[in-house]
Amino acid sequence: MDTATKSHATSSTILIVDDTPVNVSVLADHLVSHGFSVMVAQDGEEGIVRAQFGQPDLILLDVMMPGMDGFETCRRLKTIDGTKDIPVIFMTALSDIGDKITGYKMGAVDYVTKPFHTEEVLARISTHLTLQAMRRQLVEQNGQLQQEIAVRKKAEAVVRQISQALARSNAELEQRDYVASHELQEPLRM
Repeated sequence: MDTATKSHATSSTILIVDDTPVNVSVLADHLVSHGFSVMVAQDGEEGIVRAQFGQPDLILLDVMMPGMDGFETCRRLKTIDGTKDIPVIFMTALSDIGDKITGYKMGAVDYVTKPFHTEEVLARISTHLTLQAMRRQLVEQNGQLQQEIAVRKKAEAVVRQISQALARSNAELEQRDYVASHELQEPLRM
């Protein structure tokens, strides 16, 4: 296992949403053996509920399930504030490009075709967890920059107020000096 996969595995939870117990078992065992925490849901509705409450780092989602299919499950996940940013990788036997495009339009970040190779799945998981971590870091840095900008704007406003106050004070002092100098000159004219 590469270093990136190891670092993600020690802190990442993967939600597998698949109605085929054999697929879930093989994939879950492999992920757990590589240090990932695994949550499982057997259909789309359960997957949405588990994603909302469990907040996984990534979702592996089967496309063909009874009831709500993976496309609809993904679409719904992407409309919920608590789950919309969780990366979704579709797992399916469908290899038609139209199905893949539909998956991407629903919000998936990747597609794995069944039967899948577990090392390929691990590589894709690692890639998307890295991208997710980088996105979170950018969001955090952006928030920090926004705070710094707000602090600077406040400081600039205070400096501007002080400069305006100093300018008024200087103008008043110049006015007083002018008046005082003219008052001193007037008695001399007599």
